[in-house]
Amino acid sequence: MVPFEEIGQYGGTWRRVWFGLSDQWGSNKICFEYPLLPNKNGAEVLPNLFEDMRVSADGRVYTFKIREGLRWSDGTPVTTEDVRLVMFKEPYPLFPLFLISAAHPGTVTGFMLPSHHIKQFHPKYVGEAKAQEIAKANGFENWWKFIQSRCLSSSVWLVNPDLPVLYPWKLSRRTTDTMLVLERNPYHFKVDPAGNQLPYVDEIVHYLVQDSQMVVYKAITGEIDMQARNIPTSEYQVLAANRERGGYRLLVSKLATGSDVTLYFNQNYKGDSYIRDQLRNVKFRQAISLAINREEIWRLVYQGLGEPRQASLIKGVKYHDPEWEKAYAEYDPKKANQLLDEIGLNKKDKEGFRLRPDGQRLEIIIEYPTIFSYWDQAFEMIKGWNKGVVETHRKVPVRREVHLW
Repeated sequence: MVPFEEIGQYGGTWRRVWFGLSDQWGSNKICFEYPLLPNKNGAEVLPNLFEDMRVSADGRVYTFKIREGLRWSDGTPVTTEDVRLVMFKEPYPLFPLFLISAAHPGTVTGFMLPSHHIKQFHPKYVGEAKAQEIAKANGFENWWKFIQSRCLSSSVWLVNPDLPVLYPWKLSRRTTDTMLVLERNPYHFKVDPAGNQLPYVDEIVHYLVQDSQMVVYKAITGEIDMQARNIPTSEYQVLAANRERGGYRLLVSKLATGSDVTLYFNQNYKGDSYIRDQLRNVKFRQAISLAINREEIWRLVYQGLGEPRQASLIKGVKYHDPEWEKAYAEYDPKKANQLLDEIGLNKKDKEGFRLRPDGQRLEIIIEYPTIFSYWDQAFEMIKGWNKGVVETHRKVPVRREVHLW
């Protein structure tokens, strides 16, 4: 691994903050290791847990070589048995995606599971009676729920210190309800150009906070060592003004995501049939997009940082298309109303809102997390611009720390 700035020194604690287990991807993104990695612009596939990949000419057969000497965090060698536990039962078209992007559903490390650990609880290896006994002793009604909860989900490594992982850090038993502690994995496989085993940092500590304002406060008072996640761009000026007081520097980086606050229309909505049909109507979605003044959001909410655009691939990455980032991204309420007229929404009530064929006002609900203040600001502005196009309601927002299992 080539350092961004210089060869590091061993030791120390990296202090961060998080919103609880529902904010797991802060830790996951820092620590997760995948079978393969994309390069910076996504054009090439690089080795990682797998040191080699070969694909047959017809794209039907993939052959991998597991990195030599790879070990789980408890020192157990990684073998093909760890891959066999997550083999697909039938052809799966998204198979290549999980090699470089996100963990395969139901696993902790893409295509590898610590088989030596899971076999202790699996009926195939210990018998049905023993597996059920273990599950019930741990408060679960059956063995598969126990294994799912303690071995398989993407967040389980943050609650089960006994689970072996392949990440640079692993869960420490010092973790409490208000402090997540991750300690160095002594068997991590990566090294720097000087041959020093990574990671350099002894441990990462995440302190529990309630909202983005607390994140900003912790940064200003110097209680965060390095963090980008959950720090709102809308607070940039406040953070810049307090740099000397907090003893930190601000690094403005280019993200690979093409949009921050984004409207995702639920294509699987099964409620009101008329609303369902509109959500699936491309002209309806285009109209909503044209009724959003991205320039104003960019100027007032994001304080001129970044750029107003459509949600699409960014410049410099493979498959970027400049037309995509401009598609229906201009503020054109006249065109938005024209599109709605074309799809039959050509009647309005006395307040100017569109009416459905049944005479009811057309309404859609926007649901989003409350912990990001800039989302509140942006959606309030979107609601104002859509008046006369379609009535929008911000659903009683869901706090991200409320996590359902």
